[in-house]
Amino acid sequence: MEHSSAFQIWIEERVLVVQIAGAWSLETAKAFSRELKHYSQPLIDAGQPWAHLALLEEWQSGTSDIEPEIQRLSNWMVLNGLSCTANVFSPDALKSFQLSRMLEHLSVASTRYAFDNEKSARRWLASRGFLHCD
Repeated sequence: MEHSSAFQIWIEERVLVVQIAGAWSLETAKAFSRELKHYSQPLIDAGQPWAHLALLEEWQSGTSDIEPEIQRLSNWMVLNGLSCTANVFSPDALKSFQLSRMLEHLSVASTRYAFDNEKSARRWLASRGFLHCD
């Protein structure tokens, strides 16, 4: 698991889980991109579709220059087997707006849903075969 004040990354079954915090700069987004690519490699090597669970409750959005970096990373993820994403955060207009701007180009390539709690997101991922839930 990658530990940082801005993000943590780990794998659970066929899900790449990220926990995001703070206000992001371009440098943070670039570091996140490098680490996410590293941590997702076992999922890619497995040759099966995989999912992404983004825990965004503590994220405070980012500067506008992170958007192209996250767009490139998102495209890379889809090209390397990402099937769906569950974003988890309480209703927040600014987060929704920035996420939409960064991820709108992916609407055809992968399924993306927002949830207001992690349990619902995990159930959704389980229903799609990426996790086992009790």
